Order: sequence, then C-alpha cells, then structure tokens
Amino acid sequence: ERRVAHRWTHATCVSLDVATFSQQRLGLNTKDITVIPNGIEAEDYANKRSDRRTLLGTTSDRRWLLTIGRLESQKGLDWLIKLAPHLLDKSPQHDLVIVGDGSQRSDLEALARKGNLENRIHFLGWRPDVAELLNAADLLLLPSRWEGMPNVLLEAMASSLPVATMPVHGVSQILGDLGDQQITQDTSPDGFTNHVLRLLAQPEQLVSLGRRNRDRILTQFTLEEMIQRYATLYRQLLTQR
Repeated sequence: ERRVAHRWTHATCVSLDVATFSQQRLGLNTKDITVIPNGIEAEDYANKRSDRRTLLGTTSDRRWLLTIGRLESQKGLDWLIKLAPHLLDKSPQHDLVIVGDGSQRSDLEALARKGNLENRIHFLGWRPDVAELLNAADLLLLPSRWEGMPNVLLEAMASSLPVATMPVHGVSQILGDLGDQQITQDTSPDGFTNHVLRLLAQPEQLVSLGRRNRDRILTQFTLEEMIQRYATLYRQLLTQR
C-alpha cells in the first residue's frame, strides 16, 4: 500500500483510528482522507427471536455469551478460550457460543477439549442466521487483537445487545460514551474476565445498554447515511477533476 499510495487521489477510512494509522504508516495527508464509518440496515436485526435450544441443536437451556468472526489469530479466540474455564466457572448459567469458521478451528476445538469445556463451548461454524443468534445471546464478546471497524459490533448493537470488547481500533468511535461501560481497560485475561462478570452481574443495566446501543446505531451508523456520505464524496471529487 505504501508503494502505490502516491497514485491515490483520495482515501476513505472506516474509522478515525484507521485514518490515523493511514497517516502514520502510509504517509497520507489529512486533506486526502475522508472518514466514512460503516453502516448497516438496523431493521434486519430487530426482534429476530428464536429459541436458544433450537438454534444450538441441544437440550441445554444455559444462556449465551456469543462471539462471531473468522477463526483466525486476529480475532483472539485462542486467548478467549484459554480464559474461558475461569469465566464459565464463575458464570455457570452461561455457555460460550462461537460462530464463524477459519484455519484455526481444529486448534480452537482442541483448546476447548484441553480445558474440559466440550459441553460449555459450542462451535457453530458459518451461519446464515446471525440476526437470530445475536437476539438469543446475553452479551457479545469481542476479544480481537486488532480491528479497523468491526461490523459485528454494529450488528450486535442493532440487535439491542450489550457488548464486552477489547479497546481495538474502531470500537470507541462506534460506542461513543457507551464505551465507558463496554470497553475493558484492563486487557489481561483476568481483567477481561472480570469486565464480563461485572456486566453480567447487572441484568437491568445490560438491558439498558442494549437499548442505548440500538439507539446509537439508528442515529449514527445507518446504511442510508453511509451511502449518502459516499455519494457526496464522489460528487465532490468529480467536481475537482
């Protein structure tokens, strides 16, 4: 990217963090960057209620901690599974449900077996019913090592779901002032575990956070707003030619 950056007329970045990265690592000028956050169709994620047991294909009625993403090093699932024994022991009413596929799947499944958690960690693979899965969970976990602007966070918020996330790029811009309660400041295994447990210990606050998350998506991160901002930028750039 650095080799071809001098050919660019303009760059769009999905978050302020990515814009800063592009300036520092690619040498782009501030005037040649526009930040346009991703947007989603929020109504696709509203009121998609399904029975947890049906979605999981099990008779267990334990509640869900949900994580969604590619099963690759970036997403930090190996780290999450290593701390899962303590987390799930402290929250016996919850299972960890992992949605997605990737090259690390067999290694991650082996980690779950090593921790004797085959019955508490569920690997669902790629699923087309993400909206239903989000609506069935109590909390989305985002243990990523790095991101640009995680779309799954937008989808969870549109589903009125609270989140527990690492302080990776993009999340503070998405969550705004709601990040104080949902972004962990202690990125150690114990820190993240305690962050999750504190959230789960306040069910009324979880419901309130979920509602406020959805309101933020409806006002800040809609698909219509994203499209309009790209259209405006294209018109401006064409006018300058």
